[in-house]
Amino acid sequence: MKNNIPRVLIAEDNRLTLQILGKLVGKMGYDTCLVEDGYEAMRQLPSFGPDLVLIDVSMPKLDGYEA
Repeated sequence: MKNNIPRVLIAEDNRLTLQILGKLVGKMGYDTCLVEDGYEAMRQLPSFGPDLVLIDVSMPKLDGYEA
């Protein structure tokens, strides 16, 4: 069951940037899911059920545009 805390899925292939974004968004009170590529973002969508997706548009494998 989904709680009332907004959920944000963040997809970013740069680990440092992903960690920083995750901490910033988490400190703002959002529930976060952090993934390193577009394929993993697509895999997490149904189970995590985000309210917002922040995705890098220039990742290897599957970028934000393709996802």
